Amino acid sequence: MPEEQSQTQETTTTTEEAAPDLSTLFTPEEVTAKQEAVAASAAEETRRSALTEEERVAEDTAKAAETAAAEEAAKNNKAPEEYADFKMPEGMPVDEALLNDFKPLAKELDLPQEKAQKLIDLYAEKVAPLMQQRQVDAWNETRKGWVETAKLDKEIGGDKFDPALADAMRVVNTLGTPELKQVFNDYGIGDNPEVVRVFARMAKYLKEDTPPGGNADTGLKGSTAKDIYPYMNP
Repeated sequence: MPEEQSQTQETTTTTEEAAPDLSTLFTPEEVTAKQEAVAASAAEETRRSALTEEERVAEDTAKAAETAAAEEAAKNNKAPEEYADFKMPEGMPVDEALLNDFKPLAKELDLPQEKAQKLIDLYAEKVAPLMQQRQVDAWNETRKGWVETAKLDKEIGGDKFDPALADAMRVVNTLGTPELKQVFNDYGIGDNPEVVRVFARMAKYLKEDTPPGGNADTGLKGSTAKDIYPYMNP
């Protein structure tokens, strides 16, 4: 009996030594999580064992379909190998350079075609018009600043501004081509004080340098404006 008791004690001691203390390997939270996982697995096995064969097959089939749907959704939520053509609002030109910059970024962000298109739509409908309007506003402010500068200029400003502007316009109307006038209208460069100044000077120069015999439309005597200024095409 003592010998058997001794063997039992040795076996118990060996078993205790073989089973590691979980508290030394895991945190209390990890131990609790593992215990809950084991309990949940046992409960699931018990639940499944209570089902009929047909019920288990139906359940497995439904679970497989759900897994396949999730995998397909994940696949569709990734960037394609190559993006299809993006749609732009009617009348808005495609900026190829901008798209060439956008596509690698969309690829890097792993955006699917649909989500990438949404960013394109946002840019086309909101960002681009706002940027264009800001450019227009900035240009109008520039032109406004030019006019204010011209009005304060010593040579053409103050009381001289209206006469200088009238002289400049007379030169443009007399010597300028329709294309030049269109450039003035489109780009507003006639507001620039240096442009007003040089055309006003031209008007004075033409008045002072007028030989006898003349052309009332151009203010030049004895020859046409094209003869004197061959680079112009009045």
